[in-house]
Amino acid sequence: MVGLKEDAANIAWSRAGWEESAKWDHEGRIYLNFPGHGEDNLELTKRAFGPNYARLAQIKAQYDPNNVFRFNQNISPAA
Repeated sequence: MVGLKEDAANIAWSRAGWEESAKWDHEGRIYLNFPGHGEDNLELTKRAFGPNYARLAQIKAQYDPNNVFRFNQNISPAA
């Protein structure tokens, strides 16, 4: 099918653009306005918060241990 070939080409083009834009990130961190399509949500969230992720997970465990306040780029409470 032509549509499937076009889809694969478009997805490959988009992912290549995403990878190319990495050269402008800050110390491996990313901007979460568009965090991908959810296939690597945890990794994207960790990259976005960088070295602060572990500290933020500890804070989340203290103030929201049941993870009531969550959204797409959620920081889960530390165990």
